[in-house]
Amino acid sequence: MTQSGATPSLPLRRGLLRLVVGDRPDWARIAACVRGPLLTLATAVFLDVLRKHGAGIRAPFPVLVLTVVYSAYIAGIRPALVSVAVTALYALHYFSAPGQPLRYDQADAISLLAVVASALVAGVLAARLHDRLPEAEALELSRSDAESLSRRFSILEQASLILTSARRFD
Repeated sequence: MTQSGATPSLPLRRGLLRLVVGDRPDWARIAACVRGPLLTLATAVFLDVLRKHGAGIRAPFPVLVLTVVYSAYIAGIRPALVSVAVTALYALHYFSAPGQPLRYDQADAISLLAVVASALVAGVLAARLHDRLPEAEALELSRSDAESLSRRFSILEQASLILTSARRFD
């Protein structure tokens, strides 16, 4: 069959064709990957608004580090790194000298480095926990399988003892 000029054929890549034809994206995974960084961003904006209105929040960064940990724990290292970047950007803003963006005295520069380093370390550690969680679940499943097999073998062992003892008396 020849191709008509009214319906041109476009070479499609397999991934695009799969997306158009039917394989749906994994929305649960996408939602998990977006949820943590959005929470970090919303928390940073909320803390900044509270700070501008004079609320006495002396240390906003433990809350932001918790959002980094949450992000890493539910979705892994990539969303954690996005949350770390949001936290670092907020720390750049928070520690800068008033009226002079990106100017820091020595104490604020050290605090900035400490916040970024602690957020990064917390995110990486929580992401490692996230990565090891399936291994732990698989180990737990294998333990439960081993326990059920042990129970089955003990039942078989008891049955064989009963049958062999019945033969002795015959």
